[in-house]
Amino acid sequence: MLNVERDTEILIDNQLRNLGWRNDPHATNRNVYQQRVKTTEQRKQLQGGKPDYILYPSNSSSPLAIIEAKRQGRNIHDALIQGIGYADKLDAPIVFATDGVFTKTAHTKLGKPLILNGEEVDELIREQLALKYLVTNEISTLGKKVIKSRAELISIFPDYVQFSFFMTAFIPQPDSNPIIIRKRPPRGVCDDCWGQGQYMVLRPGMFVPCDECNPVSEQETTTLGTGSTE
Repeated sequence: MLNVERDTEILIDNQLRNLGWRNDPHATNRNVYQQRVKTTEQRKQLQGGKPDYILYPSNSSSPLAIIEAKRQGRNIHDALIQGIGYADKLDAPIVFATDGVFTKTAHTKLGKPLILNGEEVDELIREQLALKYLVTNEISTLGKKVIKSRAELISIFPDYVQFSFFMTAFIPQPDSNPIIIRKRPPRGVCDDCWGQGQYMVLRPGMFVPCDECNPVSEQETTTLGTGSTE
């Protein structure tokens, strides 16, 4: 790479390797190419352009993603625009722009960043996950459990019994939407309390914390939840 410091290239190479991408010229299932493409036709399409990295699905010659690298301290947005230009010529749906630490993404078909579980992707990803973005820019991998009654909630999460205030305040009424329990904590939530089953998600983006970590007043609870407190 003529315009990228070696340190950035090393960071990207290590990340790709750790994610299972293969940049071995002798490997039959190689799926990473640097400043070169897999076919003569693709070289013609680029008209002399040289993307920093081209990622392919295993055993496929159709480009999956373009990675444009920038030296740290430079504007990643410029690299993203450049990568989108290459991706459009190669019909690749995904673009990453990175300095090895900070990463921005784009879905060329939809003109939007990649979203994973409600948050913008800010790092390189595995091939299996990248393939899920072929026709969409938003993916959810979080498991969900839909609870439709108080009895079912108590039977699955018996530890909630001790948090009777929250359970009384948030058990839905017959006409309300079902409660959703997520299997992993949202960003910024106490992992210890989450592991003890003390957080509930009742609506997308709504979290009910335990009263030891982050007290919620009865007024706030009534406003956020469905139903009434006892």
